[in-house]
This record gives sequence, C-alpha cells and structure tokens, in this order.
Amino acid sequence: MAWNGSGVFDRDYNWVNDRDASIDITASRMDAEFDNFSTGIQACIAKNGENAATANLPMATFKHTNVGASSSKTDYVRVQEHQNGTHTYKVGGGTANAHTIAPSPSITAYAVGQRFQFIANATNTGAATLATSGLATRAIKLIDGSALPANAIVSGNIIDVIDDGTQYILLNPSFGLPTVATPYTAQQYFTQKTLTDAATVAWNANDGQSAIVTLAGNRTLGAMTNHKAGATYVLIVKQDGTGSRTLAFDSVYAFSSGLNPTLSTGANAVDIFSFISDGTTLYGSYQLDMS
Repeated sequence: MAWNGSGVFDRDYNWVNDRDASIDITASRMDAEFDNFSTGIQACIAKNGENAATANLPMATFKHTNVGASSSKTDYVRVQEHQNGTHTYKVGGGTANAHTIAPSPSITAYAVGQRFQFIANATNTGAATLATSGLATRAIKLIDGSALPANAIVSGNIIDVIDDGTQYILLNPSFGLPTVATPYTAQQYFTQKTLTDAATVAWNANDGQSAIVTLAGNRTLGAMTNHKAGATYVLIVKQDGTGSRTLAFDSVYAFSSGLNPTLSTGANAVDIFSFISDGTTLYGSYQLDMS
C-alpha cells in the first residue's frame, strides 16, 4: 500500500531484509514496489496544479497563506477583500428609477441573502429597480414590501440592499437620513401642495411641508399625517370669492393660550399658519389678513 490513511507512506518491500533472507530482486517485486510509489505520488497534490484534491483537506489549525486575489465565486476570499467590501461595494450606474451595479466577480443568478452596497448616481422619483451583473431588473422595495417613494434613494448616498428571494429590500432609505454635504448653488424650497377643499381638509406631510387651501365653505383642518418631530410646516388658507368661511382645527394643533385663531373673513382673504411638530402635537403661530 502507499499511504496508510494516516499520512504515513508504506513500502511493499525492504531491500535489506530481502538481502538478509536471500530473496532475489525480481522484475515482479520491482514493478510492485514502483507501482506502490506511483500510487503514493498520485495521492499527493501537485504544487503546479496538475491534479486536484479528491476529498476534504483537514488543515489541523494551519492556514493557506499568500493567497491571490479572488476573481471567481469559487475562489478563496482574502480577509482584505472581505474588510474592503471588494465584492459587494460598488459605484452604481443606471438612471433615477433603474439602477445598476457590476460587482466583481459577477453574479450569475439572484439568490436569497445576497447583499450589496453602492453609491447611487441618481435620486429616485418613485418605484425603482436594480439590475446586478446585467441580470434582469429586480424591484427595490421598502422593508414592508411597498414600492419606494420619491427620494428613498438619493444621489451620492450609500445604498444598502438585500435580496429576499423575490426583490431587493432597501435597508437604509435616504428620507430622514443626511444626504451628502454639498454647498447650495441655488435657492432651496418646499414644493407647495394644494390641499383638496372638503368638509375635513386632509394634509399628508409626505405630500409637502408647504401647502395651500382655498375654502369654499366652513371647514375643519384634519389631523396632519406623517409629520416628524422637529419639522416645520406652513399652510396658506384663502377665502373664496364669497368669504366669511370658518376653519376649525383638529386637536393635534395647539395655539397660544389654547385658543384657535379666527380667520379673516373678507373675500379672497389670505391667512398664514406655521407649525412645528414634536412628533405628536403641531404647535402653531399665524399671521392673519395677508391679502
């Protein structure tokens, strides 16, 4: 036998013992011995890579050192590549709602648990997708499975996604997070939202922090939804051409001395209300008759 299963090479014959026992060296005994050597050598892994392992290799606490950089999914990953995020962190490409990344090595199929980080090159304006390594696009969703709202991905921010087997889940939506610091080169403003006139006027803060409504009857301003602690909100209230419309306020709004303001009554009169949220209550101040 060659290797005995415990890492020891066993010869078939001992030439000294053969000499002492007056056993001739024969072709058959030489062939058997050299065949044994061949079997032993073939059980070894060649350093030039000519053959491959045929079973798991117990390393006995030792390690492979000076391993080359990995370029395939079946290669070893070096510690430095893991620490540097070499295979999972990239600069993104694509467009606002159709992002792309090209990790190296490329993936050949999507799989549950695949996680990537990339620097977004565009800000999304609504539902968005991500295509990885040129594969088909995969929807990017919030953790509750809903489509992305505008600005969930902001250009220049680091985006973190994980595959749940059907779609990518965005782990760090950019709303509520600081964007990359850049100097202002133009005026900054909130897009004004026109609220729908109704018996109870609804105001969703996600639709706009600055809003305007024209009253065509006596109304109530309903509780604002999705307001955030520390945020400010502005509401312009206009009378219609008839005027004398009243506006009651939901209990979520609080004014000085606990007294709700009385609107200006003139036709087309304009009143302005400002609010600061603590996450629960909206504390208001106002300027009346700005028309």
